[in-house]
Amino acid sequence: MDFTFLLGQALTNGLIIGLLYLLMAIGFTLVFGVMRVVNFAHGEFYMLGAFVAYVCVTKLQLPFLAAVLATFAVTLVAGWLIEVVVMKGFRGDELNGMIATIGLAMILQNGALMVFGPDPQS
Repeated sequence: MDFTFLLGQALTNGLIIGLLYLLMAIGFTLVFGVMRVVNFAHGEFYMLGAFVAYVCVTKLQLPFLAAVLATFAVTLVAGWLIEVVVMKGFRGDELNGMIATIGLAMILQNGALMVFGPDPQS
């Protein structure tokens, strides 16, 4: 292995992880700025998108671009439903909104655990 290859790989990995953190931070800021609620289930929506993409590619045998579009559509509908059903009642009530998002995070985590199991998916 060449040192420059390893350096390039490390820089690429760092850039990808940094951009992922940036995406999550922008999402946190946007949700808090609009709804005035700290969304503790924010990471679980990323998990939901990852599992939808996983199912589309591995189980439904969709091409990657179609899987990305399907993932976008499914997570958009899921986010809208959660906004209407759960979060709408907590606008202006920051503490109870935070508690609701903690509960939502637990529900999404354990739902994914029940559906996909504890083993890593690839």
